[in-house]
Amino acid sequence: MATTMRGRLGLDALLTHQPARRRATEGEPAGGSALEPTPHTGVLDARHRAGFPRPGLGAAFVTHPHVIAHRATPSNGSIRATALRYAAWGWPIAPNRASAPSTDLERIFAAWSRTPDAPIMAACGIAFDVVEADAALGRTALIRLDRLGVELGPVLWTAFGCAPTASAGLGDSDPRARIGFLVRVGTAAALRALIDPGTGPVLLGSGDRVELPAVLDQQRFHRAGIPSGPRWLRAPGPERPAFPAAHVVLGALALAPHRAFATI
Repeated sequence: MATTMRGRLGLDALLTHQPARRRATEGEPAGGSALEPTPHTGVLDARHRAGFPRPGLGAAFVTHPHVIAHRATPSNGSIRATALRYAAWGWPIAPNRASAPSTDLERIFAAWSRTPDAPIMAACGIAFDVVEADAALGRTALIRLDRLGVELGPVLWTAFGCAPTASAGLGDSDPRARIGFLVRVGTAAALRALIDPGTGPVLLGSGDRVELPAVLDQQRFHRAGIPSGPRWLRAPGPERPAFPAAHVVLGALALAPHRAFATI
C-alpha cells in the first residue's frame, strides 16, 4: 500500500509542497526548531533556481499550474505565462517547430525564460485538431453556430493561416486572414480525404502545428500592440474546454455565405 501511494504522489510532488517535518535538536534555543529535509527538497530548490518563489516557513506553498502561470512573471500578459497556461490545460507546445512539444511546466518555464519572445507552437492531433477556413467564411460560420446554440471550443484568428510559413501579417483586411476552430482530437484528420486540397477548409491533425496567441485576454492583446499575431475570437477558459467534432464546424462552413462580417 505504501509503495502504491508513493507512486501516485510522484506527479503531485512536482506540483505541491510537502511541508518539512520539524525535529527536536539538542541545545536548540527556546522557541526555535530545526527542519528535517524531505524527499522533495531538491524539487523545491530547482524551482527556486528556475525563478519560482521559495516557500516561507510554515506558509502554504500553492503550486497549482494556473497559480504558477499567474506568478511566473510580474506581468501576467507575458508570453511565458500564457505558455504555462496552455501547458497546464494539457496542450503540448514548443517555442519553435524544431523542438519537441511538451506539457511539462518546468520545461515550458525554462524554454520561455531562455527565449521570452518565442512564438507558442502547439502540436495538433494530441489535445485537439483544427479546422481552418477563410476569415470571412469562418466568421459567418461562427455566427451561425452561435445562433444555433452549438457549444464551441476555442476559435482563433491569424493573418497567414493557423500553420503559418511567414512571421508577420497585415491585419484583418488581409485576404489571407484565416480562422481556426479547435475541434475534438482525431475528428479533423479523419475527414481529410473528403476535402480537396486548396478548395476548401484545411484540416490539421497529427504532425501539424499551429501558432497560438501570445495572450489570452483580448483587451491586453490590443494594449500589447500586436496588430497581426494570432488572437482568440473565442478564448479558452480556465478549465479544459470541450471541443466539438470537426463535422459540426464543416457543416456550418458549407452553409455559410461567402461574405464578410464585422470583426467579432
